[in-house]
Amino acid sequence: MAKARGCFKNSCLGCLSLFVLILLFVGVVSLLALKDAKNISPVDVVHAPLSEDPAGQGALFAGKGGTVILNLNQGDFVVEPAKPGQGLVVEAIYDDERYNLDQTFTTLADSTWQYELNFLRSDGGFRSFMSSVFSKGPSTKVKIFLPPEVPLELKSKVSKGGLEVDLGGLWLKNIDLNVSKGGFALEVSEPLKEPVNNFIVNSNMGGFAAANLGNASPKVLDVSCNKGGADIDLSGNWRNSCDIGLDVRMGGLSARTPRGIKVIRGSQEIAAMAEANPEIDEIVMKIRSRVFWGEIEIIE
Repeated sequence: MAKARGCFKNSCLGCLSLFVLILLFVGVVSLLALKDAKNISPVDVVHAPLSEDPAGQGALFAGKGGTVILNLNQGDFVVEPAKPGQGLVVEAIYDDERYNLDQTFTTLADSTWQYELNFLRSDGGFRSFMSSVFSKGPSTKVKIFLPPEVPLELKSKVSKGGLEVDLGGLWLKNIDLNVSKGGFALEVSEPLKEPVNNFIVNSNMGGFAAANLGNASPKVLDVSCNKGGADIDLSGNWRNSCDIGLDVRMGGLSARTPRGIKVIRGSQEIAAMAEANPEIDEIVMKIRSRVFWGEIEIIE
């Protein structure tokens, strides 16, 4: 029995030592993080180079439109229309020792252009987390203003942050929104300049709400929701029929369709309708859905 007690005593001392080391590590890292938070002051508003470069603004308006690519990580992000004539503008408040903001604007051979914004966290780990906790500066925020006079393709990847998007009144040919590990709100507050060809929304490990998607009047709308929930409002100014794909994995999705528009569900019904009426004048929503460990509710 004496031997067993000795083993128990040694185990307890070993666990206590490990616990003390962990506390010491956390304390040291927290002090360093507190020092970081006090020493680093936030950067003021940063504008996109386009807003200061007349040549860039000339290319923006003179060509055939362009593509806006957004890669955003860890922060509060807002995308909305710019004022007429304002161009493409980015405003950001962030800590330049924790984040990197990189922008490129390229004019392509076909007279289109490509603008890419990368806003990524430059540090990481436990010290980074604790410095964010102790920081008393303003929260990280990036606002992107898109020109309403220019035909655009919008591609975005957002992770570990919040996103607010209003596309009302813009001239968008294709939209591709991808958000992971965060929530977002999407709205098309006004009809777009012309119907969107492809509208893609992917959500992974988060939830989102989308309102007035009919104002985009997409020809194809694909929505996927993985490990989260979605609430979709399809009302708005529809100008054409739409093929809608809804895909849910380990989550739930609710979609509300507007009154006065015919809704056809399922591949078999869509095929039967096409065979019986090869040319249809009225606006029709053709909805295909796929569910894996989840639920899709369509409210008419």
